[in-house]
Amino acid sequence: MHRVATQRMSAIQGLCGPNRLSPSSLNHTILFSSLSGHAPQVEKEVKLQTLSGSDQNIKTLSCRQRREEDHGTRRCKKLRSLHGLVPGVIFGNYAQKGSFRTPKISVVTSMKDLYDDIRRLPGGKKTFESCVYDLTIEDDGSVHRVMPRHVKTDPIRDDEIWCCNFLRYYPGREIEIRLKYVNEDASPVMKRGAFIIKQNRYVPVTVEDGVPVPEFIEVDCSGLQLKDTVRLDRLIIPDGVKTCKKVKSDFLVGSVYGRARDVEE
Repeated sequence: MHRVATQRMSAIQGLCGPNRLSPSSLNHTILFSSLSGHAPQVEKEVKLQTLSGSDQNIKTLSCRQRREEDHGTRRCKKLRSLHGLVPGVIFGNYAQKGSFRTPKISVVTSMKDLYDDIRRLPGGKKTFESCVYDLTIEDDGSVHRVMPRHVKTDPIRDDEIWCCNFLRYYPGREIEIRLKYVNEDASPVMKRGAFIIKQNRYVPVTVEDGVPVPEFIEVDCSGLQLKDTVRLDRLIIPDGVKTCKKVKSDFLVGSVYGRARDVEE
């Protein structure tokens, strides 16, 4: 028992070094690791939080921890209207099956920063939820790799974000990537005005560790004819990226439609 306690104290001291998590942010992590008896899982979580995302197409965003008195409908409304802050939580696990449960963290994010990113992306809110961020909590400096989730906006004006949660991300977790059509000039009917009626605008994939998260998956339109169906075989998937198991070979992207004169020579 004494040896186990000494090893855990050494691990804690190592985690609290420069550019690592502060002791206050490790409270919940240490508690759950001691209950489960899997101390190596803590090291794995911290490693994921401290990975650099500059070469993996991972964006950056900052937030602050939400105070206990800022919970509830009325308090959240004041945060949005008076301070321009969007309430939310960081949830989910970093590791895959068999890991201990990672505690939720209540946070607030600048509404302006969120809107700037949403407006900058093609596809708006849906594409925003397909991005991966290194989310920095300014209070303790800890960094969490996350994906935005459950983004709710005003249903009428759409100029106010009501809520934005963040799901913890790790390589291999499912993520939906936007589809982008290329080589449309190589299709004789699409050059004359035919178009694709889209059935799916995103495809669920998994990205291997160390592989950049793609901004989009290309769909090759070369040689498409009128009434052709566009399926999975036309997707140009980068190395290190795989479609999820639920994506079958008959995955329907869309169908080619147009007027009869679009097929005339």
